[in-house]
Amino acid sequence: MSRLNRKDIDRKTNKPNPNRTEGLTPDQVLNRANQIRRDDDVVRTPKRTVYDVDYAIKWYIDNEIQPQITHQKQIISVPVIYANGEKWDNVRRLGFLRDEKGMLQSPLIMIKRNSVVERDNVKGLLPL
Repeated sequence: MSRLNRKDIDRKTNKPNPNRTEGLTPDQVLNRANQIRRDDDVVRTPKRTVYDVDYAIKWYIDNEIQPQITHQKQIISVPVIYANGEKWDNVRRLGFLRDEKGMLQSPLIMIKRNSVVERDNVKGLLPL
């Protein structure tokens, strides 16, 4: 390293200052994010799945809305369940839902997801 550039050395680490180095091309601003490998990380990036969305909707109804009815001067909380296709078809055909023991379940809120469509990133749909 030339003597003229010794003033650009950090005295603690004895490494060149990343803001100014020797070379023929102008210095680029170092971005450490581009130099770190992410393919062998043990920390996973959190992802949102369809299950997470369904769980969030069910949790919101259960814990924030807290549906209740009054029957014979008693307050009864209304259970919320997620319905798969077979269960939903049974309720639609028969008009009610029975549990494993054959007991009629009423009142009840049943949630069913019809379809899943990937959202297009079209400008103007949602405010930023």
